[in-house]
Order: sequence, then C-alpha cells, then structure tokens
Amino acid sequence: FVVEGWVIFNDVAYPRSTFLVDLYPGSKCYTSAGPGFELGHGYKPTGLDLCIYDGIAYTRGTIEFLSAHQPQNNVGVWQHYKITFDRQQAYVYATIDGIVQPDLVDISAVRGSISHPGFSGVCVGAMFGWALDGSMDDFRMYTLPSVCG
Repeated sequence: FVVEGWVIFNDVAYPRSTFLVDLYPGSKCYTSAGPGFELGHGYKPTGLDLCIYDGIAYTRGTIEFLSAHQPQNNVGVWQHYKITFDRQQAYVYATIDGIVQPDLVDISAVRGSISHPGFSGVCVGAMFGWALDGSMDDFRMYTLPSVCG
C-alpha cells in the first residue's frame, strides 16, 4: 500500500515529528499492542521512523533521507512524500519530490494482515504526543504500490 501527500514543516526540533500517519484509534504497532502501521513516530529530523505489525511479527525501522530531502533542511518548503509498503517485495521505501530515497526498511518478518479490529479511520498529523508543526495537503492512500516512482 502507499501513503502520500504534500507536507510543509514550520519546525522539526524535538518533540516535533514529520509525516505522521497511523490507523485510528491508534494501531499502537510501535509498542506491539495492536496490528497496523505508523509513520513518523519518533524524533527523526533526517528521515522517517516507521513500524508495521500483524499481531504476531513486528518491524520498526528508519528510512534515512538524502541530505537534500531531510526535513531539517526543508523547513518552510512544500515537499511531496510518498511512502510505499511493498508487501510482496517485503520492504518500505520513500519517494520525496519524485526522488526515490536509497534507504529501505525490511518488513519480511511481517507476513499477516495489519488490519486493526477497532479501525475507524486514519490519523494524520499527531500521534502519542508527537505532532507535526506545519501542514499536510492532498493526503492519499492506495491499496497497491504504484509502478512508477
């Protein structure tokens, strides 16, 4: 699946985060308390912290961005983020402003469904005390990874 949108940061200093997205009312995959996924949970001004959990297996990792695309270097600049969870290839990668970031997160341990039993939507911009200081626009999710960057 793919999560994408435009984002602008006013500040990325701790405790601010960047591209915050998770299942609502909170998958809590960060703590392995419920299946789902989370993007942006944790302070990472050089990339994006993420996790995915199927109720049995859990993976947490960080995609480090190229210097030109790091949030700390783009305060006040609109950027297009596209995060692809490719379950068939078993990795997560990021595309920023059309440039695929070279860092990947291996999610091969997570084989089952990440559907959350209490799912009622997607939370964007805040999570467990972390918050985006900025704006997001044109937010979208797709069930299949796209074939081009």
